[in-house]
Amino acid sequence: MLITYLKIALRNMLRYKSFSLINIVGLSIGLTAFIAISLYVVDEFSYDQFHEKKDRIYRGVITASFDGETSKWGGLPNLVATTAMKEIPEVEKASRYFHHNFGDIAFISVGTQNFTEKALFFADPELLDIVTIPIIKGAKKNQLLSKPGTVIISESIARKYFDQQDPIGQTFTVDDEITLEVTGVYQDMPSNSFLQAELIAS
Repeated sequence: MLITYLKIALRNMLRYKSFSLINIVGLSIGLTAFIAISLYVVDEFSYDQFHEKKDRIYRGVITASFDGETSKWGGLPNLVATTAMKEIPEVEKASRYFHHNFGDIAFISVGTQNFTEKALFFADPELLDIVTIPIIKGAKKNQLLSKPGTVIISESIARKYFDQQDPIGQTFTVDDEITLEVTGVYQDMPSNSFLQAELIAS
């Protein structure tokens, strides 16, 4: 029976070639669009799902209007974190997390080598209690960013700067002004995270 239906379908396709071609092309476009949209939606909903406390993490966002246009971006004044901790009992922990020079390139010197980095961030030590950043080498989590002038770096940066050397205890300078000491190395950030940091300094 099934073979008969297939023969009839094939016969009709050959008889009405133009109509069949339109149907096949339309079906192909529809399936392609469905798959593309599905992949996009799955990717969007997968963002930051790896955090152990994902159901308790909130990110501050500013909404501003200029000339009738509304814009949003992730960022709040520095005082918000400390004020929230003091005045809102429901806030268990809060951390500031900001880009080096508002996203400007950082010029980094490691011995005689020079590098440029776009993903240098500064943060409070509480950040490591809030989000999940798997530390693979270094001090205990509560000691990693506890002192000013310390930094944790990604695996990729550790290899890039120090090759086979142990990066812990090594130092480098940022913009010929700030000296940072490496206290930890963490796994590279997944692409589906807003935390796209290669270096996080205190």
